[in-house]
Amino acid sequence: MIDQFQRNIDYLRISITEECNLRCAYCMPLKWQNQNKREIPDKYLTSREIIRLTGLFETLGIKKIKITGGEPLLRKDVSYIIAGLKSISGIRQVTLTTNGIFLEEKAEALKNAGVHGINVSLDTLDEDFYCKLTGGKGNLNQVLKGIQAARRLQIPLKINAVLLKNEKEHWKNLTELLKEGIPVRFIELMPLGLGRKMEGITGEEALAQLKIMYPDLRETKKALGAGPARYFESAGLKAPVGLIDAVTNKFCTGCNRVRLTSQGILKPCLCYDYGVDLKKLLRQGKTDQEILREIKKAVYEKPRGHCFGQSDNITESKMMWQIGG
Repeated sequence: MIDQFQRNIDYLRISITEECNLRCAYCMPLKWQNQNKREIPDKYLTSREIIRLTGLFETLGIKKIKITGGEPLLRKDVSYIIAGLKSISGIRQVTLTTNGIFLEEKAEALKNAGVHGINVSLDTLDEDFYCKLTGGKGNLNQVLKGIQAARRLQIPLKINAVLLKNEKEHWKNLTELLKEGIPVRFIELMPLGLGRKMEGITGEEALAQLKIMYPDLRETKKALGAGPARYFESAGLKAPVGLIDAVTNKFCTGCNRVRLTSQGILKPCLCYDYGVDLKKLLRQGKTDQEILREIKKAVYEKPRGHCFGQSDNITESKMMWQIGG
């Protein structure tokens, strides 16, 4: 798909649930409960609807899929969804992002479903800080077991860590995983939802800290996955370190993605509340051609860029777990 600014949109991020077993401080309120779960039992897209919509997106040029949440491994049909997406002829890559708590349990099923790679969200290797950051609901040892289980199955892995101000000793200790050959990407805090109430640091500040630890750190043109990360290598590391500095280093001119929320809203840009309700169209019995017309219109009108640097211009009020991480 080509939008109005001649960008080729070939990457779709699909959230399959808003539910999560953790309460990370920058993401989900500690006391949040899904009030609508009993009232609206069918509020999420079904596996059939996800696969049908992805088939339509594929006809328009989507080639790469990222499964997100919430915590996608909470859905019992996650492996079925991945296998279904893999069966669509033009889909070249299906990956998944998880907090890792259930990864040890699910790794073999994900491997059998054909997942191409897994991103594990992990902000520290310090057990006490991990517990505090996840609202007392996380189990760091379980995450580490999941990472090792995926490695034994030779599933490509990346670690995603949010850059929080005054917590550099916690995110810097993740470089130990780089020494084991596991890529780690440091991500600027998104000014959405609870992220607006917390302070992060910029990618450049993080890079300066990393260069103190690894003075020979140099940028490489090698890419890992479909995302916007910049990667850096050092002779002292067995894997590249990545920076996703989407807030301060806008990559909007080359943005290749759109998002589909768990409730079926197609979002062309994370920053704005505009979206198209594809679930409603599906359940109204609209034809493929009618749905395709709405998808093409929404993607064509994708904004030129985000406005995260001008917080007053951000119109999206939902939190990341509602949109899809």
